[in-house]
This record gives sequence, C-alpha cells and structure tokens, in this order.
Amino acid sequence: MLFDVLVELYKSIKYRVINSVYIIALLLEFSIPYIMYRLGYSLYISRGGIYIGSELLLPIVLFFAVKVLKEYAKKKNIIDEMPVPDKRYTRVDEEGNVHMDRNKYMEMMIYVANVEDYLERHGKL
Repeated sequence: MLFDVLVELYKSIKYRVINSVYIIALLLEFSIPYIMYRLGYSLYISRGGIYIGSELLLPIVLFFAVKVLKEYAKKKNIIDEMPVPDKRYTRVDEEGNVHMDRNKYMEMMIYVANVEDYLERHGKL
C-alpha cells in the first residue's frame, strides 16, 4: 500500500517536472545575471579585489544547461511553438511547378496536421 502511494507520488512529481522544463529553463536564463552578480560580489569581498578565475566557466555552463533544457522541451512538444519541419517537403523547378516525392506524403500530412492543431489552439482556424 505504501509502496503504491510512493510510486504514484514519484510519477506525479516526474510528470510535473517534465512539463515544467521550459519554465525552469526560462527562470534559469533570467536568473543568470543575478547569479553572476552575487558570485562576483562575494568573490570580490572574499578576495579583496577583482581577479579572474574559474568562475568564468559558470555562465557558459549555465547557458549550455538552458539550451539543453529548451531543446528537450522542444523535442517533447512542451513548448507551444509553430511547428517547423526538419526538411523541405516540396521542390520547385525552373518553370515554377511544385513537385513532391511520393514517399514524403505521410510525413507532410502529419506536419499539416500539427500546423492545423497549432492554429486551432490559437483560435486562427
């Protein structure tokens, strides 16, 4: 009984964290300047001056973490953005005619469905 409750609690927390990844990334991105200010100020106080050290690596790591979290959210479709295909489905010849390979029809239909869902969610369709 207790084990079942703990499993459900774990699943609930995991679901909330995964669906909040983009918000966590935004909060981290907006707090980077404050974090760097506090770090620089505390190092200035403790060292008695401005010296360059390994703390210069911290913003790079934080920006990388933000990028990874945003990409993860994008892959999991947590971000509500306009869908963009990985590659172009059609090609246009010199005369202006549009052509498409037969093996790309299913991919294009899925993409069009995603675009329609996006437009429907935003009240434009």
